Amino acid sequence: MSELRDILKEEYIKKEEDSFTPQSLMEMIEEVMDVLGPGLIQEGGDSPDVGRSVPFPMVKITELWGKTTKSGRNKNADRKYIERLTAQLPGDTVEEKLKEITKVTTYNPRIGVPRILSTLIFLELMRSIVVEYTEAVSGFLFEGFLAGLFGGKSIQVTDVKGEEAEGQVGKPITDVELRGRHYSLKLLSPGTIIEGSFKNLVNHFRALDEVVYLVLRKKENDVLEWHEFEITLPTFVHWIGHAKKIADVAVTKQIEITGAEMKKVMVNKKLLNIDGTDYPVSKIQDGAGNPVGKGSWGTQGVENPEQIYVATYETGETEEAITLSAAGKHIWGKGPQGIVNYKKARELSQGGNKDALVAHLETVPGYGECSGCRPQDFAIPRGYVDKAIAGAAPGGGATARNIGTLNLSEGALRAVAEQYAAKLNEDLIPMYTALQEFTENINAYFLTGKRSKDRLGHAMAASEDATEIHTRSNVLATETKEEETAQWTGQHE
Repeated sequence: MSELRDILKEEYIKKEEDSFTPQSLMEMIEEVMDVLGPGLIQEGGDSPDVGRSVPFPMVKITELWGKTTKSGRNKNADRKYIERLTAQLPGDTVEEKLKEITKVTTYNPRIGVPRILSTLIFLELMRSIVVEYTEAVSGFLFEGFLAGLFGGKSIQVTDVKGEEAEGQVGKPITDVELRGRHYSLKLLSPGTIIEGSFKNLVNHFRALDEVVYLVLRKKENDVLEWHEFEITLPTFVHWIGHAKKIADVAVTKQIEITGAEMKKVMVNKKLLNIDGTDYPVSKIQDGAGNPVGKGSWGTQGVENPEQIYVATYETGETEEAITLSAAGKHIWGKGPQGIVNYKKARELSQGGNKDALVAHLETVPGYGECSGCRPQDFAIPRGYVDKAIAGAAPGGGATARNIGTLNLSEGALRAVAEQYAAKLNEDLIPMYTALQEFTENINAYFLTGKRSKDRLGHAMAASEDATEIHTRSNVLATETKEEETAQWTGQHE
């Protein structure tokens, strides 16, 4: 025993300046093994699919990902597993996590092993969810996956309980709670509108003040665009039952004039003088209400100087003109009363009185409680979201963000997986091979008789294996430490 101890002591114990000890090395190995699972080294050569010999864990997609207890403890095995597999994806919001994931999709040899594995597992699961299932099933599975990704108390909501349950019918507005925020998730095709129950949304705001819409749109070649926007009390009417057009228009009045005065209007460059002030004239009609062409104001005024006409002129003041969208008319009602309902809802939402706003929303046709009314779905078209992202939505109150794009095509995932698999092979396989040989040589040392000339050889071989493990593990630790430092710095700038 003394020979082996002396040789290993020379390689390890005397290197006090090194950051690694046998204990810290084993802790690192156990941590990586927890992520990789059993069967790290794949026998029989590279995988025919992606050409790697470090296989990623086989993860079953399950609805249990989104379930946890109220305290966030005592989680089921599937929830614990997905949290462990994605634990290395940083970020406190969806946008932050997506930003960090996209950093890994462009090959970076300095990224640490745990984060590589978490990101590739995330991408493979996202592709499976988006590509292999129908839109409705994909959306449901993604809800649970996102809750598992955030971990802790984050949970998929499949039923409404408590205060928010009052008045709810069908599926709730909230799909997932992520670190205390309520999200409605939409996994949609390119032109699909965002829609839902207006009544449920109103009842949601009875208990809460916000819902975040996370919209994923599937484009060609399995590219996924991510958009996000918040509906709050002040922005409610800008998103729900939004106006198609809002503009300031000139306020006009009408006045009777004679043909002679009409001629003066033409001579005075279409200006009508009233009590010493000139006003622009937009149109003139005869006594029967027929319009008089602007080119005829002068000649007709000469021919009929005593004839009475009606002139419409601009007062110099403006007023708001609103045109509701088709969805807006379903919510607020058609005609002038719909405009009145819309304006009142807008006024109350800006005033911050939630009780008064909710009370008013319960009276509009879309809620379905008035005489002859039935509940309606609200609708937010793709074009309106695009305008909100560009800051050009009518009224200026609806704003949205494009928070990222993920290429989930098979070719893109294969390319990045092969690059990182080569790195994992280069970094991990030699280390684990050396660890296996180290173990075998130590076992052989103890099993070999003291008088055997092979005993010292096994000790020397174990020493060489230990040096190889030490060197390679230090490289891995340095890369991981640098990546974690950069990651922490980026999050706290």
